[in-house]
Amino acid sequence: MKLKILACIPFFLILIAPAIHEASHLLSLELLGKAYRPCFKFSLTGLYGEIKVFSGINLEESLFVLSAGFLTNFLIGLFFLFFAWKKSESSFAFLSLVGSMCLLFHSSMHFFLRGDLVTILQLTDLEFLIPYLPMLGIALFSILSLIFFKCGERISLNYLRNITEVPEEDVGHQSQDYEEY
Repeated sequence: MKLKILACIPFFLILIAPAIHEASHLLSLELLGKAYRPCFKFSLTGLYGEIKVFSGINLEESLFVLSAGFLTNFLIGLFFLFFAWKKSESSFAFLSLVGSMCLLFHSSMHFFLRGDLVTILQLTDLEFLIPYLPMLGIALFSILSLIFFKCGERISLNYLRNITEVPEEDVGHQSQDYEEY
């Protein structure tokens, strides 16, 4: 079962996480009441979207729209990670951890790619920070990897504890059988 979930990681990273990212941009434009036309492209590296906004958009609205994709994936990923940690004995904990990994790693990839985060820095006259983004990305990626490892370890230990526990009624029954021989 867990191998099937692990096999879904590439699909999730290439299609689902970017789809959530792009849908967040569209939702933010809807909330602002802006007219737009989305154009989605799919390649071996994943889903990519370009959105043409037809009405005027000011700096604050641009920042809101640009940050929506990154922040939505990040916040949903944190929620899944929190669920996986708190409910590590749940059968959905491993699936939640995998979803969290995909969403948070997708968010951390923005530190390495020329995308929304770079555009945000350019719009806010913080271009001097762009060369430091990969270092911040490596730090974020390292911290996330450690957290995922610890959460996965916790889930695995709870899983092993659950499959090796013998119910008390079975323990008593086994000892009676042993005494008869």
